[in-house]
Amino acid sequence: MDYNTIKTVFKEYIHPLDSKVIQKMIDHAQIDRYVKKLDVLTFTNLFIYAQLQGLPSLGRISEKVKRKKSIQRLVGIEDTTGRHRRYQ
Repeated sequence: MDYNTIKTVFKEYIHPLDSKVIQKMIDHAQIDRYVKKLDVLTFTNLFIYAQLQGLPSLGRISEKVKRKKSIQRLVGIEDTTGRHRRYQ
């Protein structure tokens, strides 16, 4: 699957999910209470990306994400300033 297909999947299926509603549920359940970087929404986006790419292991996911800033931005690990993006 190429990058454009992955971008399309994120735009069509992930983006329409109301992240504010999901974030309220996460906050209510205090799931991300002690999390600094890999919150639930970022984790979900990362594993959807890995599934679409057919990445076979956590090691491969980690390698791919470390190498490509565009993937980091796509899944929400970093914004353009290099800081962690927090969903609002």
